[in-house]
Amino acid sequence: MADISRHSLNPRQRKLARLLANGTTQNEAYLKAYGREGSARASKLAAHPDVIAEVERLQQSSEDASIMEREEMIRYLLTILQTPVSELHPDHPATQELIEFDTKAASRRRVKGVCKLGAAKLLCAMLGWLRVEKPDRLSEREVTIILKKVWEDDPIIPNTRVA
Repeated sequence: MADISRHSLNPRQRKLARLLANGTTQNEAYLKAYGREGSARASKLAAHPDVIAEVERLQQSSEDASIMEREEMIRYLLTILQTPVSELHPDHPATQELIEFDTKAASRRRVKGVCKLGAAKLLCAMLGWLRVEKPDRLSEREVTIILKKVWEDDPIIPNTRVA
């Protein structure tokens, strides 16, 4: 049925659906698709069953594609982290640079791998391990104490005082 709804949308409605699927607000999507503002019309079109079906179809296809890309990136980062430097060769995916030079004794090859620390940081970020938990809301008194401390220590504003 998604194919039927796709054909029942005109080009502007398809553009609106594509913009909505990409996270654009209704008003912005309507403005870009139709060239004029119209919040009531934007809301009405965004609620149209064929537009909703197209948005869902686009989001699902985008999600399917991004999951594979994410999995591939995780595998690549794990390859970087798990490959010993001694196993790197010119065709290895974790090889970043290859330098060949001759010495008096013999030909030498220096292989430089991708930064393991950078790969570890990216992997941790992708897995959500670097998220910082938000602290509880500060009381007005705690905010006042912090601001007093900042203002007293700020050399840019020398004569600022909090009562």
